[in-house]
Amino acid sequence: MPLQLAFEDLGDGPPVVVLHGLFGSSRNWRGIARALSAEHRVICVDLRNHGRSPWIGSMTYSEMAADVRALIRSERLDRPVVIGHSMGGKTAMTLALESPESVGRLIAVDIAPVSYADRLTPYVEAMLSIDPRTTADRAEAMRQMSEKIPDATAVAFLMQNLAVRNDHFDWQLNLPAIGAAIPELCAFPAELAARRFDGDADHRIAVRLRDAGRQRGICRAVPPDTDGRDRWRRPLGPRRSAGRVSGCAGAGASHRGASTRTDAR
Repeated sequence: MPLQLAFEDLGDGPPVVVLHGLFGSSRNWRGIARALSAEHRVICVDLRNHGRSPWIGSMTYSEMAADVRALIRSERLDRPVVIGHSMGGKTAMTLALESPESVGRLIAVDIAPVSYADRLTPYVEAMLSIDPRTTADRAEAMRQMSEKIPDATAVAFLMQNLAVRNDHFDWQLNLPAIGAAIPELCAFPAELAARRFDGDADHRIAVRLRDAGRQRGICRAVPPDTDGRDRWRRPLGPRRSAGRVSGCAGAGASHRGASTRTDAR
């Protein structure tokens, strides 16, 4: 049964649904949402086991796609643009392949529908090794995290999930469920390999997303490929992904530019 997801709602106009990545939340996209909200209704979602959304033991891509599909229906969104980053990108691709009627356009950022090596488990283990309820302050929690994870940028990102709850610190992540799901999250549903999503080739949303990323200084602009090859783009680093997303909107576009074809291969 789909979960009722928490989300942030901003602006008015044609709908855009934004899905964050693993260990993220809706607030990661607030700046981008404000930029897009001048002309669109932007819904930034907390996926299951993240942010303010419910916790549950299972989190397959089909289950997360079903959660988002239920939100689209409950909010009566008419074929929204769905933007997904990393895990959210795979969730968006799963939604588009399983329920193409729910998605008008698809933008997958920094991810492809393929399996990746597991580089995520050390993060889960590091967070689980800390008891935030007995941590004196955020500085102490960050020091403990830094002992486990040498990447200061990764530590700062993960620390966004440390929140005050009932007079003590706690993680806003269902870490046991996420840890158990890592093998599935690193992969992509094999049963979707033969399916295809056909969407519009209008890149205007992607261009606005790219420009908003430039303005916030979180990306370096990279021109999209123009050779019309039927393929997914290889994943890019997080600082480049927003700049390259203008191409991702039309990944797999036919050489005539008549449609956007997304093959799960």
